[in-house]
Amino acid sequence: MKIAFPIIKAASGSDIYFTLLSNALQNKGLNVELLWLDYSYEFIPFKHRKLYSKLNQFDIIHSNADYGFLFKPFRKPLVITMHHNVFDPCYRPFTNPSQSFYHYGLLRHRITRSLKQADAVVCVSRSTHLSLEQSFTIKKEATVTIHNGIDLQRFHRTTANKPTKGKLIFVGNLSRRKGADLLKPIMEKLGEQYTLTCISFSPSSTIYGPNIKLLNNITVDDLVHYYNASTMLLFPSRLEGFGYVVAEAMACELPVVCSNTSSLPELIDNDLGGYLCTPDNIDEFVTKIRKINGSPELAQKMGKYNREKCEREFDIEKVAEKYIAVYEKILTKSFIEN
Repeated sequence: MKIAFPIIKAASGSDIYFTLLSNALQNKGLNVELLWLDYSYEFIPFKHRKLYSKLNQFDIIHSNADYGFLFKPFRKPLVITMHHNVFDPCYRPFTNPSQSFYHYGLLRHRITRSLKQADAVVCVSRSTHLSLEQSFTIKKEATVTIHNGIDLQRFHRTTANKPTKGKLIFVGNLSRRKGADLLKPIMEKLGEQYTLTCISFSPSSTIYGPNIKLLNNITVDDLVHYYNASTMLLFPSRLEGFGYVVAEAMACELPVVCSNTSSLPELIDNDLGGYLCTPDNIDEFVTKIRKINGSPELAQKMGKYNREKCEREFDIEKVAEKYIAVYEKILTKSFIEN
């Protein structure tokens, strides 16, 4: 089976998704090629057609919902992935006028075309699946939910030592959607006995504080180190398509304190792997953080629970098998129809 991933490089979770999936599928014996493209393929008419001769050499084309229809050669099955539905009403408060213009002036039309032409649509969470159904007309029989996978060989507990108390970590863009504006007030209420390592590629002076350290430009290995040096993940995000950061922290045996919204309850089991807090409720976040920090035994128990859940549900090797089943179903259907 030969799979092509024509992907417009975006320096986002989408790039991580297709890279991990490509590697896992190759480990399963599939012939997979990642075709990294620049932004011009999205905006220059007909440029994508130059790829058709190459794409016709593959059995299946798998791309993003945002532009997947561009890479639909004649009679070649198309799979698209929906990472995050920006047309969810909950998303509107976190967009600026230019983003809204792009979303509703161009992107909505493109996603509609991709959904119409796709032979299979993969949503990365049940939350995203439900949101997609509410925003678009979809082929229900061709739409499935497959959670994103994590490389558990890379993200894991690297030391047998108990986590240091009072050391929190946040990873993500410093945007309102990610709840970055809540970090400083949460840390102020927690006090100087707590510290927050904030890892982001979008530095901002608005979250600086005496117990907040901001880092950027780190490697994946560095990220694993910082997860392991922390007591828990603090993630007050208001809206997620999946939540890679949460799954990575879980794989490193960290308890997680996050918002009870969108896809996050699909990852964190409340009271077992951490705590789900009411969005924007600073006092609740502070209370739950203190509860975990006050009991190293509880933190360790929650961390182990999260690792076991990752091994059951988010192992990229197991996730890849679900994609193979989707591909095989599509190819069987195409063979019968032809």
